[in-house]
Amino acid sequence: MKIKKIFLASSIDELEYERLNIGDYVRFLNQTFHDKGIFIWLEKCEDMPQIMVSKGSQKVLNEKIVNSDFIFVVLGEKIGEYTKDEFETAYKKFKETDFPKMSFFIKTHNENGDIIQRDLEAEKFIQKIGKELKHYYSEYSHIGDLLFNISKLIGALDIESLQFEVINNDLYCNKIKIFSLKNVTGWRNNDAILEKEKEKEALFKQLEILQEMLERDGDENLKEEIKHIEFQYKMSLDDLRKIKNDVLSDFFQMTKNLVTNPIIDERLALVYKYKEQGRFREARKLLDIQEIIADIDNCNERYDMFEQQTKEVKNDLHKEIQEKIKLCIEYAFIAEKIATTIIEWDEVVSSYIKAINQINRFNFEYKQNYELSLANAYHHRGFVYLRETNYEKALVDYDKSIEIYEKLSNSNEEIDFFENLINIYIMGLHIHTKMGNHPKAVKIRMNISRIESKNSSLKNVFENYARQIYENIRVKKLYPQNKDRSKKQ
Repeated sequence: MKIKKIFLASSIDELEYERLNIGDYVRFLNQTFHDKGIFIWLEKCEDMPQIMVSKGSQKVLNEKIVNSDFIFVVLGEKIGEYTKDEFETAYKKFKETDFPKMSFFIKTHNENGDIIQRDLEAEKFIQKIGKELKHYYSEYSHIGDLLFNISKLIGALDIESLQFEVINNDLYCNKIKIFSLKNVTGWRNNDAILEKEKEKEALFKQLEILQEMLERDGDENLKEEIKHIEFQYKMSLDDLRKIKNDVLSDFFQMTKNLVTNPIIDERLALVYKYKEQGRFREARKLLDIQEIIADIDNCNERYDMFEQQTKEVKNDLHKEIQEKIKLCIEYAFIAEKIATTIIEWDEVVSSYIKAINQINRFNFEYKQNYELSLANAYHHRGFVYLRETNYEKALVDYDKSIEIYEKLSNSNEEIDFFENLINIYIMGLHIHTKMGNHPKAVKIRMNISRIESKNSSLKNVFENYARQIYENIRVKKLYPQNKDRSKKQ
């Protein structure tokens, strides 16, 4: 049984509602995760036996704090002496041993939607966390945001037996619904998700108009255009699902990074805060990609300029380059989620390429993750070209995307990887069909079948929205010479 201990530090009276909801949610998660051998032990002072309270509860609680895996500090209008004491106890231990890990959640609005009026002591405490300690903290305006943070923490633990995914707007773990994301601010108002929703709705309206025109005018030429828009619409549905799960994965990865290293650059902290709130456009504005790339080039020049530099100086430059690459990747990820035009996708692709070149040069970790991001960026840019019926450029991006995926396919066994690979193959199938490259389309279909045969759960990926494309490719259409031969015989 894997036990993760969380200590909840906050005002008992002011934040009673939050404490009750956190307790109920953790109990629900424990029921859900029980057969997976996972248990979340939530420590709250109100749950202590009365006999312990009478013998000096804070001393007992402090002992529990230093033995916890995580400390949740939740702050509203005020901060009491007990909460400050709990924080100081945890932080002292954290500086010595890097444990317990701490997460801070600052309430911004009350239940009526009004902005919290914080007292001076609470404001000083927040300043201390952010400015003095440079420790990241999250903000929440709804109980849903707070509960989602617990989900993110669990998702960031990399427990292999737990598989998280988003279906519609609900969070599932191992196919069990555990949480509705509708009341999570960073989900409900998420720029990336809203952009894809808008794209999907526009395609649906376009379909309705074309179908009405076909019924009214009986123009047979519209059928081919309708098929093309239907393909785009089904691809957009899949794209929306992937965007939601990408955003979820990024939330988990961001939480994992913060658990590992909560002390971060002030600009990156603000980028993270905007992302948590779903404000991807504002986050992107904070990251000037040209400035970041110029900084990386400058670091490289300094790294190469002096061969006789001390090891310490080179190590410092090495760390600086790593930080700049993080900003470059962060920009690419954010831009990818809200890109719609070719120019925006060009920026995404060039950002990933720049970062990967640096990763290759210095042999940094996670190279494969970033290569996959680049492959996905080529895929998405290619889809924009496909939507504009620019099949030649769509084919170039398809080839680049598929080259990366096929190179990595032997070392990857994750279902998501092969599902993405099938989606890319489907785009290639559509491109080659439109360009009349029917033998290549057949070869791609065979590749899809080969992947499906290895895992039955992948069979519906192609079935869901691309079967109609392949059904239009007939043997007589692919190889008309065979038909002519049969006539002669």
